[in-house]
Amino acid sequence: MTSAPLKAPINWTASITLIGLPILAAIIIPIYAYYYDFSVSAWVSLFFLLALSSMGITAGYHRLWAHRAYEAALPLKILLMIAGTFAVQNSILFWASGHRTHHRHVDDVDQDPYSINNGFWYAHMGWMLRNYPAAEPNYKNAPDLLNDKLVMFQHKYYVPLVIEVHAGLLLPIGWLVGDVWGVLLLGGLIRLFISHHVTFDINTLC
Repeated sequence: MTSAPLKAPINWTASITLIGLPILAAIIIPIYAYYYDFSVSAWVSLFFLLALSSMGITAGYHRLWAHRAYEAALPLKILLMIAGTFAVQNSILFWASGHRTHHRHVDDVDQDPYSINNGFWYAHMGWMLRNYPAAEPNYKNAPDLLNDKLVMFQHKYYVPLVIEVHAGLLLPIGWLVGDVWGVLLLGGLIRLFISHHVTFDINTLC
């Protein structure tokens, strides 16, 4: 059995997102909680928005686009695309194509993007922190997605869409409930951390 290469270029975008944001949360949230109090509405936003982003991954990225388990009308596709973008787990094209590769080469350490045979850490999130060859995007297994205008729109404008979706959800909700910072920290930062690691646990604990 071979193992994942130890020396691969660092994926700085993924590293900052997956390591930097939790560190930021660990510093800011206790300080904020010490001086202020999170409103009930902010806590509700955490669970509501966690459910929304989880739906985007499970019903959208996974079942609809990766496995084609069902057909969906355009309005539902748009909703799932927005929810999946809110989960910040890369574009539909990248996620679904990689997941198809995983199923085709499951636990092959050289071809499965997140093989558990490379160890718990690698399968959980290590595979995203460096540009390992097995995790490099190859969209040959996704001609249907390459021909999907909505999927390609999200893929092309992924970063600005992530910013717009977060601003378009978190700020209005925070303003409506009178706790913008509480919603940003719980419904935004903490929700994102939980959403990421619940998904990653499927590759490891499950």
